[in-house]
Amino acid sequence: MPLPDAPLATALGTLVAFGALFGLTCLLPSQPRLGWRALGALLAVSLLAGFWFGTETPESFRAPPTPAGRVLEVPTDAYVTSNECRSCHPGQYSSWQDSYHSTMTQPVEPGTVLARFDGDLTIRGERFAMERVGDEYWGTFPIEAPDAGGERTKRVRFTQVTGSHHIQVFWYSYGDQRGLGMFPLYYHLDEERWIPWSSVFLMQPVHAPREDVGRWNVHCVKCHTTDARAKVMENTPAAIAAAETVVGEFGISCEACHGPGDLHASLNRNPLRRYQQHLSDAADDSVVNPKRLEAKASAHVCAQCHSVNALVPKRLADAQENGSPYRPGADLEETHIVFGGRRERGTQELARSTPGFMREHFWPDGMVRIGGREFNGLQRSPCFAHGDAERGIMDCTSCHSAHRASSDPRTREEWADDMLAQERQSNASCVQCHEAYGDETELARHTHHGAASSGSQCVNCHMPHTTWGLMKATRSHEIDSPSVATELATGRPNACSLCHLDRSLGWVEDRLVEWYGAAPVALDSDARDLAAGVRLGLSGDAGQRALIAWAMTWEPALAASEHDWMPGILAEFLADPYDATRFNAMRALRLQPGYEAIKTDFLTTAETASALREGVLETWRANQALHQNGRVSIPQTLFERLLAARDHTPIMLTE
Repeated sequence: MPLPDAPLATALGTLVAFGALFGLTCLLPSQPRLGWRALGALLAVSLLAGFWFGTETPESFRAPPTPAGRVLEVPTDAYVTSNECRSCHPGQYSSWQDSYHSTMTQPVEPGTVLARFDGDLTIRGERFAMERVGDEYWGTFPIEAPDAGGERTKRVRFTQVTGSHHIQVFWYSYGDQRGLGMFPLYYHLDEERWIPWSSVFLMQPVHAPREDVGRWNVHCVKCHTTDARAKVMENTPAAIAAAETVVGEFGISCEACHGPGDLHASLNRNPLRRYQQHLSDAADDSVVNPKRLEAKASAHVCAQCHSVNALVPKRLADAQENGSPYRPGADLEETHIVFGGRRERGTQELARSTPGFMREHFWPDGMVRIGGREFNGLQRSPCFAHGDAERGIMDCTSCHSAHRASSDPRTREEWADDMLAQERQSNASCVQCHEAYGDETELARHTHHGAASSGSQCVNCHMPHTTWGLMKATRSHEIDSPSVATELATGRPNACSLCHLDRSLGWVEDRLVEWYGAAPVALDSDARDLAAGVRLGLSGDAGQRALIAWAMTWEPALAASEHDWMPGILAEFLADPYDATRFNAMRALRLQPGYEAIKTDFLTTAETASALREGVLETWRANQALHQNGRVSIPQTLFERLLAARDHTPIMLTE
C-alpha cells in the first residue's frame, strides 16, 4: 500500500492529537492523572507516526526501473533526487516541473517526444526515416561508408531526448555500455520539422551525414543532467562504446541549484524541526538557497552551466569518475576556469591550446557571443563587478526566478520562456537600483524615446541582441551602452542599429554625440551614409549577416524602420552559405507585405536557392518604382559593390 507523504502523515498525526484533546476535555476533570497520561501517549504516537511516515519514500514517487540502452540514473554522494523534495515542497516541485530545466534530458517515451515520427524525409538528396513502433521510436540515417554488411544506412532505436523548448535532440545506444550516438537531424519545435544538426548552429552546413558519437557523454551530460559522472577519458568510438556514464538525475533538478539533499531531507523528516523552520526567518543551513547567498556565490550556481568554463586540469580525471567538484554555495573559480574571470593565466593557456576557441565564443573585445553563457557577460557588467552595499550587487536572481510565484498571472509557457520573476518584467529589474527612471518623464528624458516605446525599454539599449544561439539572436547579458567606436573595433552591431535598421552608423553617431556627449568617431562614407541593414546585410561577415537577418524578424525593429527595401537584402540571405541565416531570412520574408505567397525553404540545394533569390529580387526590383520616396535606396551599382566587398571569413558559433 502506498505510504502518505510527510505533510500528510503529520496532518494525520495532528488530527489524532486534536481529536484526543477534544475527547479528553470531559475526562480530565474527573480523572486528571489518567487524562494527562493518555493525552501525552496519543501525542507521542501521532508525532512518531508522522516521523515514521516521513522517513519513507512513497512508492508512487520512486523512480521506475531504467530501460536498457540509456544512461543510468544512480544518485550518489548525498544526492537523493527531486522525488525527495516533492512531499515537503509541492509548490516549488510543481513550478520546477513547469520549467524547461526539468525536461532538459528525458527518456524517450510517448509522453516526452514532441517531434513528428511519420515516415521518410529527404534533405538535400539524403534520405532519412523516423518511425514509431508501439511505444518505441526509431530513426534511419545514411552513413558515410558501408558497414560490415555493406549497408549504407543505419537504423537505431532512440533511448534519450534532450530539449523541449526550441529543439529536440535524439540519442541512441552506441556500443555495449552507456555510450550514446546522436541522430544527425534535430527537431525544430516552432517550425515542426526535422533539420540537420549543422543547420542549427552558425556554421557552414555539413552536407554529408555522419555518425556522431560521444558528444553527449563527453560534453552535454555536464549541464543537461544533475550529478553527472561521464566515466570516459577520451572521445574515441571505442572509448564511447565502453563508456559507463551515469547521472544522479536527468534534467537540471532541485539538487543542481540547491546542492545534495540527503542531509536536508534526513533532518526534516522530523516534523518538529520542519515546523520550527517554517516559523523561523533563519536560513536552513542543511541546504543551499541561491537567493540567500551573497551575489557572487549566487551567480556561480547558474554559472556552473551558464558560462564558458573548463575544469582546472588537475581536477579533470577525478571529475570524469566522480562528477564535478563544484557544489552550490561554493566559489566556482576554485575548481573551474571561468573565461573572463580571475584565472586569467588559465584562460590564456586554454585559448592558446585550442585554435579558434576565442573567436568561436567571444567578440574581439571579450564580450561573449554564444547563447546559454550569460554569466560571462554578467561578470563584466558594472552592476555586478562594481555594485555597492547600499544598492546591492546584481546577480541572476535580481531578474530571474527559478520558481513561478503562485500569484503570477502568466501561463506556464510565458514564465518558462525566460524565467523572469513576476515583479521584474519590463523595466522593473533596472529601477531596483536606478530609481529615477521609474518616473516616465525622467525615463523619456534619458532615452529620448516615448516612455511607452520599445526605445525606452532599458534592455533594448543596454542588453541588445548580439548573442547567437539555436538559430536566433538573444540578449547580451553584459550591460553596456551603444557605441559607434565599439562597433568599428569589434564588428558587433550597436543597439541603435539593430532597431533602426534603415539608419546609418553616422545617424547613430550624431544622436549619441548630441544626447550623451559621446566622442565623435571618424567614419568612411559607407558607414556615414548607408543604412546599417544594407551595409552589414550585403558586405558584413557571417555573424553580422545572421544578426541582421534575425533583426528583420523582430517586431520592434520592423516598427521602428522603413522596410520596403528589406526584401532585396533578404533575397541575398536566402542563398547565404549559412543555413541559420537562410532560416531567419525565410521567416523575415513571410512578414513582408506582398511576399507571403512566395514559397521559401532554407534547406535547399545551391541551385534552388539561387533561383529563389532571383525570383525575390525580380519581384523587389519591380516594386522599387512604387517606393521612390523611401529613406533607403539601393541602386544596382551599390548592391553589386557591397556584395563584391562581402567578408567571407569563416564563422562557427556552436554554443
